[in-house]
Amino acid sequence: MENSFFISLSDVLQTLPGVIAAARAPEETAALATKLMTNASSNSNHPLQTIQEWYTAVDTVSTETGGELPEATEPQATHLANLTLAVTFVRLKSRQDIPISPDELGYIWKLIHHALTSSSTGSLFSASRSAQGFLTVPLCSLLNGKDIDQLFRLHVWLPDGNRGNPDFAVHSHQPYIQAWILAGEGTDHSFKVEPTSDPDKATHAEYTLSWKPSSAQNNPSNDKSSNDNSYKTHQASSTAMNTGNLVHAECTASTVHARDTSYSVPAGQHHQSEISPTAFHATLCFFDSARGFIRDAPALGPIKNTISHTQPRDPGNSTPSSLATQVQNVRFWEDLIAQGQNHARRAELEEGLRCYNTAMATCSDSQFPNIAMRYIHLIEGHIGCLYRRFGRYEAAEGWLLRSVAGLSSSCSQCAERKKQANKKGGFYKGDGGWCSENHASGCFGNGSGGDNGAEFIEFTGELAVIYRHMNRLHDAKRMCELQCSAARAEMAKDKMGARRLQFERSLCRAVGNLAMVNYQLWQESHAKHADEEEEHMELLNLAIEQQNERVHRARELQRLIPEKVTDTATRALWLREVITWETIGLSRLSLYHSAQGKTKEAIQCAREAFQRTAKSEDSTVLAMSRFFLGRALLLDGQREEALRNFNMLDAEGSAASTGRCTPAMAFCKEPSAEHREYLRQLVEAGADMRLVDEHGYTALDYAVFSGDAETEGLVLEGMRRNLASAFGEKPDQTDVVEQTLAEQLAESKLRKGYRTLFQEKLRPILLVAGNGNAANQKRQPGTSSLSSSTSALQTLRKVYTDTLSNDPAQRSMFDGLKFLRYEDFLGFGRLPRSSDDLARIYEQSHFESTDSKTEDDGKATEVKYIIFFSYRWINKDPGAVSPDDRYNTQYKRMITASELFMEMHPEVKAHELGLWIDFACVDQDEPMKGVSALPMILAQCNTVISLTDEEYYTRAWCSVEVMVAQTLAKSYGLHLWYEHVYDDNTEKGQLKAGPLDMGIVMADKLLSFERDRPKVLFLERQSRLLG
Repeated sequence: MENSFFISLSDVLQTLPGVIAAARAPEETAALATKLMTNASSNSNHPLQTIQEWYTAVDTVSTETGGELPEATEPQATHLANLTLAVTFVRLKSRQDIPISPDELGYIWKLIHHALTSSSTGSLFSASRSAQGFLTVPLCSLLNGKDIDQLFRLHVWLPDGNRGNPDFAVHSHQPYIQAWILAGEGTDHSFKVEPTSDPDKATHAEYTLSWKPSSAQNNPSNDKSSNDNSYKTHQASSTAMNTGNLVHAECTASTVHARDTSYSVPAGQHHQSEISPTAFHATLCFFDSARGFIRDAPALGPIKNTISHTQPRDPGNSTPSSLATQVQNVRFWEDLIAQGQNHARRAELEEGLRCYNTAMATCSDSQFPNIAMRYIHLIEGHIGCLYRRFGRYEAAEGWLLRSVAGLSSSCSQCAERKKQANKKGGFYKGDGGWCSENHASGCFGNGSGGDNGAEFIEFTGELAVIYRHMNRLHDAKRMCELQCSAARAEMAKDKMGARRLQFERSLCRAVGNLAMVNYQLWQESHAKHADEEEEHMELLNLAIEQQNERVHRARELQRLIPEKVTDTATRALWLREVITWETIGLSRLSLYHSAQGKTKEAIQCAREAFQRTAKSEDSTVLAMSRFFLGRALLLDGQREEALRNFNMLDAEGSAASTGRCTPAMAFCKEPSAEHREYLRQLVEAGADMRLVDEHGYTALDYAVFSGDAETEGLVLEGMRRNLASAFGEKPDQTDVVEQTLAEQLAESKLRKGYRTLFQEKLRPILLVAGNGNAANQKRQPGTSSLSSSTSALQTLRKVYTDTLSNDPAQRSMFDGLKFLRYEDFLGFGRLPRSSDDLARIYEQSHFESTDSKTEDDGKATEVKYIIFFSYRWINKDPGAVSPDDRYNTQYKRMITASELFMEMHPEVKAHELGLWIDFACVDQDEPMKGVSALPMILAQCNTVISLTDEEYYTRAWCSVEVMVAQTLAKSYGLHLWYEHVYDDNTEKGQLKAGPLDMGIVMADKLLSFERDRPKVLFLERQSRLLG
């Protein structure tokens, strides 16, 4: 936030009476709030302070007044003082025409949210239903006689279909208005209104407004004298009265406003806010007479048959606290989606998936708006897009089909097909889609609101790409044509251009995808009828025409976007996207020219595409452009230059993009017949298949993860050639090469196992149990209640165990959960080895019992809690077979730490405690499965205790365990992490909360075997993604 914008005490005290009036706060609270502000100012060395300095000062002095007034008064005064700071900040910035940044708006909203949701102040405020259907909460109200001087309100449009009486949608306001978008998206329409005496030209009649105060709501006499044209902060109803004056109203401009943007409406200007009935939208609105005031500011309504219309202000079950909570949750959801999209644009697919899974879990919050299903359908679409880029087409298709089915729910003609689709897990099985081309626009939301149209079109296009990769070309073509016709239909509906550019972008991409489908259909036809080539060139020529159209549209959009898009962030994002679409179009034109034998044209297009992608954030797009340039050069006989591009080298032969995606990786991410052919060309040319990208993955990792055996085989063949060339002519070359390939293939399969089990099975459960992380933001990280986390971790253990039971491949790579009963460990006398058979394999019955179950020896079998012990190997004796020394130091520390733990958590009884210790729970003769499962085992334990010493944090494996413990404790609030530290004052030492903010760099840590370094670095990345 900016630290150079200052607020004076007089500024604050000017606002405070309006906040007190809006909250209808008691006199003693108002007096204390004034005192807080005055003391906060007098304690400062400067008469002017930033909003953060004011906030800190108010917090500091608030405790000094404690005990002077009733207990509830002090927190009330503090929250109202902070709300006053927020309103003052916005008022001053608005009047000086200084934009409020997204960070500043977020800070302002935090203060407002706290005031509305606090148990001490939330009940002071009130909500009401406006004539336009949205809910409003007054936050500050200063009147000048019977007129508005300054009014600051929270406006919330719920997805309840209530948008007021449409006959009175066009209206004006007496004061100047500025609004800031907190969540969602809306369209503001401006109107030119002129009086007319001709009934045939008139579109509306003017209506005057009057208000009834809420104090009259309970008046049995319902005295009409309380209904007048003086503005009431708290209203029981409003009434619009027909004046008989006729006007002609014409919409002159429409502007879309999204999150963190602002717009203004001049005093007396007629306008209409349009929010889809199924969408959530929230704004902060400042009515300021100092910037303009017009007394005659009528609403427009029906010309005939209406004398007056009264709008009750009853908000139903909505309270200011519930509205603020919903706004907060939607903002959190929007932040996650934006983060996921940013990761996706940079080809950081796992990070993107993490954000989308967290957003999905957020929708399960009971305080999330009742449009949760719409939000879920949007997430499903985004996840489907990521799975497509992972090359997992069947999974991607399922996600996208569910998304499109949900987003099209307003289309009645699709209802029956949707029923059948849900049974099949999708909406489209080769019958041309749900709707005919003429009906396409009926599937996208509800008309001009367009709440689902853009997403529906985007996700339909993604389905087209998936079907193309699955070689279902006719299905892909129908999806592309549906996408094109839908985009054109939406563009035709938007005459004022508020959303036209959005659908222009959709059409640009759709035309290019349709061109590629036609090219592939030409390839099929050409292969079957090579002797009739002249008759089959029509499809190729059409593909070239369509791809040229894509390039032209992309360039035209690059011209229009800076002119039409006012929001800086959106403008930058859209420009990056259309530049990417231009470069993809040029690369594909290179492909088509090559098919025509026009090598020079192919090189020219490919080189231009490469130059345009030089600054692309998406390394996959950059890799593709290098491939098509290399391919064109190879066809021209320039093999060395082609290889330089295939291996991402610069002109001097050095790595131009060290640690970046290569063409081979790009094709392995999204395997298809087309991409396998390109991959085959790379192998034949001698491209290096062993390179590693910025995420630590190789082409083989991506091929294995996608599950395409033919792609995997091509990569292995390329690696075989690379290794043979590297090893040179040696007698035992073949055996060494094959052994190396087998090891790398096993490692890739292990990585796939981590990615699927770690990210797709365990993390979603942690998210739901941690309430989408939204609730945990209110709790100090690492302060979980053991009792509250036990049920969630039992679910996690069951899912992990069931997954291994049902998946032989996973079971062959990862060990199941094992544990030692604490009482068994206590009586063993030393650190047990796995061969001592003290470890028990997890069974649900060990954890789910509520009664005291016993074995033959009379010992209770119920185990509720598991401690994961993290420690280093301290035995330095030559040939040592145990990590512990001859004095059983680590064994004794584990007992001591367990005792301290039970003292800190008396709810944990010794017979209910289990321990996970690697030496006992990992098969020491065949350790690979146990070591590989280590992070996932740790996630199933309630607590991690690190036996620290001077060398503990230097060890790589200890550090991996710490990283997982930190991530879990900070992210979900279900796990605890302690350090067991010896000191000079206590014989047992002490348990201290682990330092959650301690940074760890795995590359600096020590390993007994350096060959474990890649695995440790991979686990470092996976532990971060678990958060």
